[in-house]
Amino acid sequence: MENRKIAQSLTGLGLGCLLFTVSCQSLPHCPSSNSEASKAPPNPNLTNQHVLEVSAEGFLYDLRPGHKHRLITNRFELSDYLQATVLGALEQSQKQKLLLFVHGGCGSPRGYGGDR
Repeated sequence: MENRKIAQSLTGLGLGCLLFTVSCQSLPHCPSSNSEASKAPPNPNLTNQHVLEVSAEGFLYDLRPGHKHRLITNRFELSDYLQATVLGALEQSQKQKLLLFVHGGCGSPRGYGGDR
């Protein structure tokens, strides 16, 4: 009876060691990323397609490159701006849901303490 318990213990220990040595290996490495693609400059239109910045008066800023953060006060310009940027990008993506995140900032116009 005593020999049987010892044999079971040694068998369990041997299987445990075997499992440990067989299964302890590193995962396969991910393929190296394309260094040329990672150095590509960011799309300048990405921000204006996904971000709306509102002034304290409730007007939107024009965030398109070359528009110098201009305040949009005309409703027709606003409609054109939204269609050309956020709504156009939403339509192009063929998605049907929009997540709206309202951020109050941190006491500065940009929300991170930077100068405007």
